[in-house]
Amino acid sequence: MGGTAEFNILPQLIVNGLIAGSFYALLAVGLALIYGVMDIQSFAHGSLAILGAYFFWSLHNELEWHVIPSIIIALGALLVVGIFIQHVVFMKIRDANSLVSLIATIGVGLIIKNLILIFFGPETRSVTEATSLHVFWNDLISITDNQIIIMILATTLMTGLFFYLKYTTTGKAIRAVADNKELSAILGISVTRIITVVVIISTLLAGSAGIMAAYDQNLHPTMASFLNIKAFSAVLLGGLGSIPGAVVGAFIIGFAENIFIGIPIAGIYLPSVAKDAIAFVVLIIVLYIRPYGIFGMSTEE
Repeated sequence: MGGTAEFNILPQLIVNGLIAGSFYALLAVGLALIYGVMDIQSFAHGSLAILGAYFFWSLHNELEWHVIPSIIIALGALLVVGIFIQHVVFMKIRDANSLVSLIATIGVGLIIKNLILIFFGPETRSVTEATSLHVFWNDLISITDNQIIIMILATTLMTGLFFYLKYTTTGKAIRAVADNKELSAILGISVTRIITVVVIISTLLAGSAGIMAAYDQNLHPTMASFLNIKAFSAVLLGGLGSIPGAVVGAFIIGFAENIFIGIPIAGIYLPSVAKDAIAFVVLIIVLYIRPYGIFGMSTEE
């Protein structure tokens, strides 16, 4: 009977993994872009995502604006913050060693997190939006309208980014700069302009992920650390700088944390707070087998 019960809950756990992996992937792709073009591992990314979610919550819940203009204005405001961080921080440290960039971006993330606490308070917030629950496959799967929208939007954004990077002139320039900055500059590509484009893309992806997370769960300033852990784990799993790897890594973590929480190990259920630990366990196992990540390549520094 126990095995049947575990089988019955598995479809729901897979759906939950798809939902979690969707917004982890948006964050991880933004991080992979920043690293690929600037060689900066931005620990401010999760804080930017949550700041975007709080901008949206303020407009939609507090001012009672319609959802579409709330999203547009929230992402626009976050974009201003992202470009400010680029000019004040990223452009100053892009040629520094990795330790400097690490400490600088951690500092930026802490500043944003504390500003959120000052202006929005430490209370848990929720996006109040009516949603319907749908049940499928003999009542084994339940999913809300919001969760369906999250998966559709995440898939649309990632597909759009794929075609943008592969087929547009700017997308090809981004890939060229990520491959070799010096040669790209010699060929006439403005590296500074490409960095700005990448910051814009990664900031919008982070804001979109934060808004999606706010729709699926309660909003709290500490979510920034939680999202950072998942996004960085996904990027390392897939291989630093690899966008397909970031997506694959994000969904591996999304599936792993939901399946291992939902299915007992030796008859014991892991507590939900163990999700962060599961991300690291999966990361350690994969990196032990393949030290440079799933799509990573061995490089000399």
